Amino acid sequence: MPFSSPHHVSPERLEPRIAPAASFVNSRTVTYTDLDGDIVVVSSSVPIFRSDNLNSFFTFSDGILAEIDLTTAPGNRSASGTSLSIQSKTPRGGQGDGLVNIGYINATGVDLRAVAVDGDLGQIDAGDAILRTPALGALTVRSLGVFGARYGDPGSENFSSDFRGSVGPVKILTDMRGASIIATGDSLRPALISRVSIGGSLVGSSDPDTGKIQTDGSIGSVAVGGSILGGEGDRSGRISAGGSMGSLFVRGSILGGTGESSGSIQVGTHLGSTRLRQDLVGGQGANSGSIQFGFKAKSLIVVGNVSGGSGDFSGRIASGDDIDVLSIGGNLEGGSGDASGTLDSGDDIDVLRIGGSILGGKGDDSGGVRASGNLKNTRVLGSIVGANIGANASASIDTSGYLKADHFGSLAIFGSIVAGENKIPAASVATTGLFTPSSATLSGLADTSTLRPGFKVVSGAFTSKILSVDSLDSVTLEDPFPGTTAGTQNVSFSSPSLSKSGLIYARKTFGSVAVYGDLRGNPTQQVLFVAKGIPQDELPLRARSSVALGKLFVAGSVSHSLIGAGLDDSGTALNPDAQIGAVQVNRNWVCSNMVAGIAPGPDFLYGNSDDSVATPSVNYVNRSNLISQIASIRVGGQILGSPTPSSNSDLYGFVASKIGSLRVAGVPLRLTNTSVPDALTLSPSTGSDVSLREILPTL
Repeated sequence: MPFSSPHHVSPERLEPRIAPAASFVNSRTVTYTDLDGDIVVVSSSVPIFRSDNLNSFFTFSDGILAEIDLTTAPGNRSASGTSLSIQSKTPRGGQGDGLVNIGYINATGVDLRAVAVDGDLGQIDAGDAILRTPALGALTVRSLGVFGARYGDPGSENFSSDFRGSVGPVKILTDMRGASIIATGDSLRPALISRVSIGGSLVGSSDPDTGKIQTDGSIGSVAVGGSILGGEGDRSGRISAGGSMGSLFVRGSILGGTGESSGSIQVGTHLGSTRLRQDLVGGQGANSGSIQFGFKAKSLIVVGNVSGGSGDFSGRIASGDDIDVLSIGGNLEGGSGDASGTLDSGDDIDVLRIGGSILGGKGDDSGGVRASGNLKNTRVLGSIVGANIGANASASIDTSGYLKADHFGSLAIFGSIVAGENKIPAASVATTGLFTPSSATLSGLADTSTLRPGFKVVSGAFTSKILSVDSLDSVTLEDPFPGTTAGTQNVSFSSPSLSKSGLIYARKTFGSVAVYGDLRGNPTQQVLFVAKGIPQDELPLRARSSVALGKLFVAGSVSHSLIGAGLDDSGTALNPDAQIGAVQVNRNWVCSNMVAGIAPGPDFLYGNSDDSVATPSVNYVNRSNLISQIASIRVGGQILGSPTPSSNSDLYGFVASKIGSLRVAGVPLRLTNTSVPDALTLSPSTGSDVSLREILPTL
């Protein structure tokens, strides 16, 4: 269980005085009076002290016990196997704080049974070359590294506590700040840490590898009563085990900093039950604010939010194998870093619960869940929302606000699936221009109102962005033009693109899916809800069905969306035999497509005569005993196309080789000729640019 975090009292400096000296009591006990008047008792379970050898054990600096040297000095008895206790007590009527601060306990080359310090310890080294015996049996301190390795001269000593061999229980009653604990074995006998308990917080600093606990073996369990805070230093505020970690409990948050992998948990193999009572938040550093493990995890619960930062892979939970239960109480939110604010499993996630929403960020692949295996049972209590591109954005966004897996068993989304909007006018302008290193004077443009800062500029091999639009015929470039300016060059402009914003994608199949809100795209970005289907090597030769989407229920409306079977996450058709089961939409169907095993023609629009059966790609074939089909479609409201349909740009369809039934507002609509594939253009009242179409399979 974690400890509470009592208030730290800094040692009170009194008037200058002579540095204290140790007083011999007996072979196991030494006392001294520290700077603020406390009586300190140093006790050893092994009789190592003599009245004439105290100077070889104790070094005082500025009235503070700077070092206890337990290495074997000439003529001294070995301290191997000792239990060392350092306790402080304020005498009656004294002014002390009841705490003792120790700079350094040096037991390099010596195994110790236990060390207890009634105050702050800066650093301790221990452990001999015999790895089968622990370097330190147990460590108990009030704080570690809070006052520096040598109080009064902070930064002059190394804050790294190094252990050659395994370490027993580590108990830090309050904070561990800027210090590190590193246990090292070898390939045959890696070092173990039996358990770690920190009553306060684990805090990194501006230096690398500070506020860090690391072993090349396993850690039995970790409990942190406060938070884990990364700093400016790389790997600061970090717990790392080369092997497994039995369990992890953090009462506060894990917060990444500017340093790479700051504010992070790294486990080489299995991670036991994990509970984070507040938030996991990425920072500016890559992999900051992250939990990563190589093999399986039993249960991982974040009560608050998981949020990405500006660092790539920040605010991320990543597993190399299965996760039995993964629960996020709040939102999963991407940041501006690529793959930030994400959950990533190397295999299955048996149970996934998101208590809030999944929100895409400005980075590519941000704000989403990706399983290399299956998402067996998934619940999102909020919505899945892709990122927008703002009016002055300078970068494209590829994939945000998403779920991806091989197979979805049961998926329920209690909010809506919402695609982001590209708010920059979609412009592609070609012209000529006279370049200087920093700007371009354009010719042939009557109007630059469609150009915006951030638009991509391409001239031959030169690529830049518009920094500002200065006048009708002049723009300032973000990067200097390196070529000649003797004449004009061909130049083209294009706006930042938005893709896969609001994406639900099965690399193989969906089982049962329920969305209790809407599927809500927009004219600049459609919601993609697609599955490729079952690969041929996983489908029996005589199979009578190849269902990619088993069942879909939408309580609200579907607008500007593509629901597809036999399609990849770019909407490319590649499996001609993919099938869709029963689909029910309670409200309206607006400017959307539902297709199974069908590719659009050269116009990239569904619903007209150039649609065709998909050409099989790798892992798929067009089997004679299977055709693509949609079992049934029920729309409770209206089916609507564009309010101003144009045959050149506004076409939508329900398209497959076979469609079982379509019922709109309780009224069945059927193809006129059921003996051969046919098409039905829906009436003008429901949208004349929407059709129900069957495409004859070709073998």
